[in-house]
Amino acid sequence: MKMPSIEDCGPVLIGTGLAVVLAAQLWPGIPIAAAIALIGCGATYVSHKAATAGLADSLRHQRWRLCGSLLVYGALVGLAVGAELDLRFNTIFVADALLALLLLLSAVQSVFHRTDSSSTW
Repeated sequence: MKMPSIEDCGPVLIGTGLAVVLAAQLWPGIPIAAAIALIGCGATYVSHKAATAGLADSLRHQRWRLCGSLLVYGALVGLAVGAELDLRFNTIFVADALLALLLLLSAVQSVFHRTDSSSTW
């Protein structure tokens, strides 16, 4: 049986991130920066998969859409990290901030690595 690629897990990442954000509404101590980054990664992977399936206009437009999406999610993660670390500066929130940063960097790497590098912006 073939293992699914990370791009096939986009909806699962979005659902997992949303579940954590919703759980944080019931239990306010749950850090959510990594959950927002999970949603951003999932949205990036879903958008990239849709674009490679021929649903996007062109590669240039695909890159700009993905970069815009990552910019928005990067800003949301930055706000979440700032709010969390202003609230409490402990190991759990610092680890959540680092995990969020790593998730966003993996999404950025996916955008630039998996799109055709021979085309111009």
